[in-house]
Amino acid sequence: MKRILATFFLVAFLGAVLVGCAAQETSFHKAQQVSVTAADGPLLRTITDQEEIDALITALYPDRWTMATLPEEARCLGTLCFLQEKTLHFGESSTDGTLHQIAKLTVFEDGFVCLKTAGIESVFSMSAEDSLAMADLFAE
Repeated sequence: MKRILATFFLVAFLGAVLVGCAAQETSFHKAQQVSVTAADGPLLRTITDQEEIDALITALYPDRWTMATLPEEARCLGTLCFLQEKTLHFGESSTDGTLHQIAKLTVFEDGFVCLKTAGIESVFSMSAEDSLAMADLFAE
């Protein structure tokens, strides 16, 4: 029973994430910086222009992703780290400017991505066309 309940909540959460990602105003759109890092470690580029960030998020097409299991032989291409400043709370007038990671998207060969946000990690597969576009982010 616990397993069924846990599975239900996981599916409900992931559904909410996917629906939220498909909406125009998502938490990813609130990102103030996106760091693109190659699998072997070097930072390829940092995106801080809000229009570029919005275009990148729209180009990810998360509404077309499907839940999947990551194959053991999957090779990592790189990661996208989404960062933003801490949210201002009542009584605060400014932040210290420090950026905090709100989500991490690890991209693998053959159309697999691993999304880690709010402490939950989920694996998705995407179309071959979307996979090629995603791989282009890490080509330098």
